[in-house]
Amino acid sequence: MRCRKAAVVILSLLLAVAGLVPADKRTENIDMFVVLDRSLSMDKHVGAVKKIDAVKAYTASELIDGQLILGDFLEVIAFYGKTEVVVSQLVQTEADRTSVKRIVNGLVGNGRFTDIGNALDTLRTEVAKRESNGRLKHVLLITDGIQEAPPTSKYYSPDGSFNHEFLANTKTIQKKGWKIQLLGLGAGTAVLDLAEALEAVFGELTGDVTADELARQTENLLGTIRIVDGTAAVAPVSPDGSTTLCLSLRSEGYSREVTVSVAGIAASAGTVSVGQALVGSPVALRIAASGDTAVRLPLSLPADLPAGRRPWKLSFSFLPGERFTPGELTLPVAVRGWAGNHPLAFWLIIAGVVVLAALLVLLVLRLVRGRPVRFGVSVDGEPAAGSPAALVKGSYRYLCERDGDFSLEAKRTSRSIARFSLSRRPEHGRALAMEFLKPDRFWKASEPPENAIGCSLTVKASDGSRHAMKVSSKER
Repeated sequence: MRCRKAAVVILSLLLAVAGLVPADKRTENIDMFVVLDRSLSMDKHVGAVKKIDAVKAYTASELIDGQLILGDFLEVIAFYGKTEVVVSQLVQTEADRTSVKRIVNGLVGNGRFTDIGNALDTLRTEVAKRESNGRLKHVLLITDGIQEAPPTSKYYSPDGSFNHEFLANTKTIQKKGWKIQLLGLGAGTAVLDLAEALEAVFGELTGDVTADELARQTENLLGTIRIVDGTAAVAPVSPDGSTTLCLSLRSEGYSREVTVSVAGIAASAGTVSVGQALVGSPVALRIAASGDTAVRLPLSLPADLPAGRRPWKLSFSFLPGERFTPGELTLPVAVRGWAGNHPLAFWLIIAGVVVLAALLVLLVLRLVRGRPVRFGVSVDGEPAAGSPAALVKGSYRYLCERDGDFSLEAKRTSRSIARFSLSRRPEHGRALAMEFLKPDRFWKASEPPENAIGCSLTVKASDGSRHAMKVSSKER
């Protein structure tokens, strides 16, 4: 057994999404798991009391009496080189509370080795048994030692360092989103290394170890920070891959503002992955003691992603200290195409296409209808009102007379006496056809000319007066 022990480790596990309030206000039951080191070094005095006695007094007074309410579940796991479940109790009565305190107070520090890795394995197994009940889970682990597993343990290392198996175990814990607190007894412990491995809150007790000091160091044990449901969203991704993750964090159970340091965000979608998508990492977030705090985190994804909407998995990592849960999110991320990223240019192009289409329509109509025929009508040497006029296939002009005044009009009225149109006979080419609407108004003309261009006719006004009319070409 080494004489140098490293740390008091406090693990606060959050496996549900509801928040927690102090016991005197809390009404929702929880499951609490307390994991205690009872190795030989815990039997040593630090100041006036033994470390194991201070930890037992803290557990009985602060946790069992101060935090548990009737209906809570309590499990106490004691470990050294081995791990034992000493209490597994639904605390339904005050008698139950007294019973579990008696068991805790009976623990002694007399075990060899300190296998923290094996204790964490047992912890995961025990928590898994109650994961389906929907309760909030809190876990507290206390030890005064570095990882000093026996040679038979898979977590054994000759120098007491964290071996590959132990570090792999901590990665699994991180993914579960556990809130972890570490408290080292004395200076120069391994608490910092363990805090980095577990992304944990950490501190060091260099003076006397007392129940009151343990309570002070763990005042945020029941504090929780979680992402508010429905608030997490990723802004549309720009062509260079830049975007922003927006979310709200809800904190409960803290007495003052806390800081969460986000070390990184890994992002993946299908075969595309980014190990570090967080811009400017680490990013320190100041979270209110209670209530909701809005957060914006700048992200950088690969440039020129294909346009569309697809789910991305975001995995958070944290520096030692407070963290929020859940540690992973899957969110829809929209990548805008060229039009979405250049809206002004896009609408200018659309407008240009519309104008071009209109011009093409006009061109087609021009080709279908042919070049317009321009003509003029004069009466007694004076041009009729509306003369000259232009006609294309399918259009008409009407010769109208009112009180001796003649005009060319686009619509037929009761005053119309003749109609002009383009000839429908191919052999007439670009001839101007004329149709008598009131034949009696044309003197000595039994039939209209096949091509009115260049023709002279005598037309009668409504008062019977006769006038000389001539149709002439006005082609440019």
